[in-house]
Amino acid sequence: MIKINLLPFRAARQKENIRRQVSIFILLMLLTLAALVFVTVNLNRKIDTLKDRTETIKKDVKQYKAKADKVKKIKKNLSLLEKKLKIIANLNKNRKKPLELTDSMTQLLVHDRMWIRSLKSTNKAVTISGIAFDNPTIAEFMKKLESYPDFRSIKLKSSKNKRMGKNIILKQFQLTCNKKTAKKKPKKKKKR
Repeated sequence: MIKINLLPFRAARQKENIRRQVSIFILLMLLTLAALVFVTVNLNRKIDTLKDRTETIKKDVKQYKAKADKVKKIKKNLSLLEKKLKIIANLNKNRKKPLELTDSMTQLLVHDRMWIRSLKSTNKAVTISGIAFDNPTIAEFMKKLESYPDFRSIKLKSSKNKRMGKNIILKQFQLTCNKKTAKKKPKKKKKR
C-alpha cells in the first residue's frame, strides 16, 4: 500500500492562512491609518476655515462696534440737543410772562395812593410787597387782583404801619396770589 504524507500540505496550508490573515490585518491597519489621516486632514481644514471665519467676524465686530459707539454718541448728543431745544422753546414761551405780569400790575395799582416795592413770581404764586396810604387802598387793590384772570386766590400776609418821616404813617403790606394752573390735556392713546 502506498502511503501519502499529508502533513506538509497541511502545514503549507496553515502557513498560507497565517500569511493571508497577517496581510489582511496589515491591509486593515493601512486602511484604518489612511482613513484616520483623511479624517484628520479634513478636520484640520475645517478648523482652519473656521478660524479664518472667526477672525473675519472678530474684525467685523470691531468695525461695527466702533460704528455702534458712534451711533450711541450721536443719539446721546441728539437727545441732549432735543432737551436743549425743549428748554429754549419753554423759555421762549414763558419769556413774556414776567413782562405781562408787571404790565398788569401797573394797570391794577390804585394810582397815586400806593406803590409796589417788590414783586416775586414762582410757578405757583406771586408775592407782592408794597406801601399804601391806608387799608381801604389795599382792599381795593386786592379786589382788582381778584379780577385778574391768572390769579386763583389772593391772601393778605401782613399789613403794618410804617413811619415815613415825623408825621406820615403809611401801611406796608404783603400779598400772595396763587396762580391758576393750566389744565393738562389728557394724552390720546395711539391705536395699533
